[in-house]
Formats: sequence, structure tokens, C-alpha cells
Amino acid sequence: MKTISSSFKKLLLLVALILVAGFYGYSKYQFALTVSNDVKQLQPYGSEQLELIDVSESAKRFTVRIAVSGLEPKFAESAELQSYYSNIARNYVCQSDYFEPKFEEGHQISIEFSKADSAQTVYERASVIKSDCGVSRS
Repeated sequence: MKTISSSFKKLLLLVALILVAGFYGYSKYQFALTVSNDVKQLQPYGSEQLELIDVSESAKRFTVRIAVSGLEPKFAESAELQSYYSNIARNYVCQSDYFEPKFEEGHQISIEFSKADSAQTVYERASVIKSDCGVSRS
């Protein structure tokens, strides 16, 4: 009888661990899906397209990487364009409720824009902390 009880407890523990891991994975997937949909709603500078590359997290930084494709060559290295995307990123982070828990955990949110043809090279980076969002964040 003791063996059955012990085996049953182990089975319950295994099921609980699987459920926790599944919920964690599902919540990460849902968050990435939400951010991906948000990125599609961001207004590009011109005719370029924006697409989510990935979302990552370290001890104190939460990073959203976005690919920019279709950049017109005359604007590609423009300070005005870089400033525009920096402002877009800051506004997005500050207006989105999805980043509030990350701010509460002390994270800095980074939005990195990369040219689609060289996704490893960051074109523009906007780093946002809670105080950058003004009085709307408590």
C-alpha cells in the first residue's frame, strides 16, 4: 500500500510540474504573439515594414527586436529616421500595459530595430525605464 501511495504522489508531482511548465510556455508564447501583433500596428516612417524578430529577457533587461525592411536608401542612415523609431519605441513601451509588470520587476525595456537584411546589426535602440514614461506609470 505504501508503494502505491508513494507512486501516486510522484505521479501527481510530475503532472503538476508538466502543468506549470506548460502554463509558463503558453504565457511566453501569448506574450510574444501579443507583441508581434502590436509591432504590426506600429506606424513606420515611410513605406518600410516592421516585423518582430524575437523577445528576450535577462536579469534586468527585457528586449524586443524588430526587423525593418524596405528602407529607402536615402533615409537608411538618417538621424531623423533613427529619432523617429526611437520615439515610436518609447511611446509603444509607455502606452502598453504589457510592460508594466516588467517595470515593476525593475527591468529596463529595450526596443532594437535592425535592418531586415542584417538582423544581427542594431540600427536603432531605445531603452526605456519606468521613469521615462512619466506620471502615467505609478
